[in-house]
Amino acid sequence: MPMTNTPCPPPPGVRIVPGFLAPAEAAAVLAALDGRPSTSSSPSSPWEPLAGRRVAHFLARFDFATRGVGGDAPPLPPPVDAAVTRAAVAAGLLLDEEEGQPPSSLSSLQVTANDYPPGSGIHWHVDSHSPFGPALAVLSLGSGVALELRQPVDPGGYRRGSGIATWRRASVWVPANSLLVLDGEARHGWEHAIIARKTDDRGLAGEGSGGGASGPPILRAR
Repeated sequence: MPMTNTPCPPPPGVRIVPGFLAPAEAAAVLAALDGRPSTSSSPSSPWEPLAGRRVAHFLARFDFATRGVGGDAPPLPPPVDAAVTRAAVAAGLLLDEEEGQPPSSLSSLQVTANDYPPGSGIHWHVDSHSPFGPALAVLSLGSGVALELRQPVDPGGYRRGSGIATWRRASVWVPANSLLVLDGEARHGWEHAIIARKTDDRGLAGEGSGGGASGPPILRAR
């Protein structure tokens, strides 16, 4: 059935913190995840192929078949644990001991690392509600990417399978080494995806002249 999109601003609940990780910190995190430890105490990560990308689970496994959390998974290797802790505190998923609040534990979290080869993506979805909390925290490593969000104009018709002609559609640029938080309406009321393609629009990334889309598109890298 033909689909149409109505462009709109990003929904409430989308928050991006550019430069959340310093370049050296991000490089150390990638090296640890790749199993190329920066120190002899950093264990390798168990990667699994999945739908054009590879994933690695930490602290607890996420079962993509049942969309539930269960089963053992390895601990986060250093320095990934420090970066994830900072991100979880910033997203409100953990309490910050430095501010005199009660201590929190990483054991309450589930972490999945996704490695997207250049040109790959992930289909439209809403992350499972029951196994996860009210917010999702994402650390973007390697290179920036465009995140697409959409919401059906007629959710009832969409659920009934009677067909939907129009989506509200928004695009946001997630820079490399940034923190993305999806909360509230953006977390539960909108689908999100990374469209499989080789390039992203330079204007969306704020690199066009005067905020426009001039210049060649941005070639995706890992």
